[in-house]
Amino acid sequence: MSRSVTRNYADNEVGLVISKKDMKSMAILTVDTDNDGGLDDFNSGTLMAETADGDGLSLREAVALFADGDDLQFDNSLIGSIISLLNPLVISEDITFDGDINNDMTNGDITITNTNDTNAISIVDDGVTFTNAGATISVDSSNLSNPQPVVLAVDADDVTFVNEGALNSTGFAGGFAGDGSTGIQIDGDNFTFTNEASGSVVSNGRFAVASVFVDTASGGSSVGTTITNHGVLQSEDDVIRIYSGTINNTGSIVSNGTFAFPGQLVGEFVDGLSIGIGQAPMGFVVPAAGLNTINNSFGGLISGPRVGTILTGSGTVNNDGEIEGGVGGIFVQGDFNNLAVQDPFTLDNGPSGAIRREGDNFGFNDNVTPAAVFLGSGLGAITIENSGLIVSTDIVISSFSGVDLLVNNGGQLLGDSDAAGDDAVAFRGSAVADFLVEAEIFFLFPQASLNII
Repeated sequence: MSRSVTRNYADNEVGLVISKKDMKSMAILTVDTDNDGGLDDFNSGTLMAETADGDGLSLREAVALFADGDDLQFDNSLIGSIISLLNPLVISEDITFDGDINNDMTNGDITITNTNDTNAISIVDDGVTFTNAGATISVDSSNLSNPQPVVLAVDADDVTFVNEGALNSTGFAGGFAGDGSTGIQIDGDNFTFTNEASGSVVSNGRFAVASVFVDTASGGSSVGTTITNHGVLQSEDDVIRIYSGTINNTGSIVSNGTFAFPGQLVGEFVDGLSIGIGQAPMGFVVPAAGLNTINNSFGGLISGPRVGTILTGSGTVNNDGEIEGGVGGIFVQGDFNNLAVQDPFTLDNGPSGAIRREGDNFGFNDNVTPAAVFLGSGLGAITIENSGLIVSTDIVISSFSGVDLLVNNGGQLLGDSDAAGDDAVAFRGSAVADFLVEAEIFFLFPQASLNII
């Protein structure tokens, strides 16, 4: 017999949590009603009793009854239906939602959504694997008093989520940038997320994927995140903002927002991705340097109206795809709370790699030089290996770090620092003087030295 308990959520949300159940023989659980609540809430009955007590077997009843080895399906009668959840659906077993009811290899046969100020789905047990195989799961904050619900809230460690369907967070009601819903919110260590080629996470509220801040005393937040994207990740603010981890991308990571200074009415930072959460307030933990890695493979696109990629606390970027932004393609900075020199930063831009700064600086900060690659203060030794293309409508590489910069260039560096077009030239293994004087391709901190191989 399964056991149920209650869990209190933020903003007084209350959901039903089903514990791990004893092993039993495999069952096929077929959801055949789009109702939720009332007699179609889980009432601690058997499969037969829960199916008979309302309009059939609801998704909430099926999830509550689910055990390892079971098979959860949706009846053909539900094609095109919307299951409106009255409170968060809480998952504590390894489970797959087979949302491709008619097996046509497309998404959208079934939609699961919230109906109030609650998250759609929460995972609360460590080690759970959840697979969304074709369902559309959504939240809509357009008309809510608390416009920050989450499609999938991860409140446990070592969770794995595989998405072959669609996660959509829609709208924000009220006010300031950041008052919008988020696709996936991470509050646990070692979260692994794979977004398959058919998968998408789209937020026009705030983030597609984001970590939760914690204060310094607790020692860190949501470390060890791994995101592998083969599909579409999109938002109106930062697409990905995680505390620390690894991003592997062959798909699309694109912010479609409009830049504004923090606290204004539209997107707050609108970057493709930010690892290390460089915008963390004073007193919040920034992860140890060197923990962050971005692998953008051939066919991968990372793009933001402000910056394509931000790394805080240094790390490694391996690029054979495209990384682009209006202020910069790649922005690397030290810990705002600890400006001591940190671990090295390494950029390897491969033969098919392109890093672009082609856009408006938005008047963002007169102290930030627009550049395809911007290297901020607090970094350790810097190495750039380029056999592809690094291009800017302004300066190509700008370094404020005060440490030596090694550039091994076998590709193209294209810059136009005075907008006249006369220094937009390509170099291959050129002398130092060519970069510093003729082309003005580099802008360096006074104490730093440049070594070009």
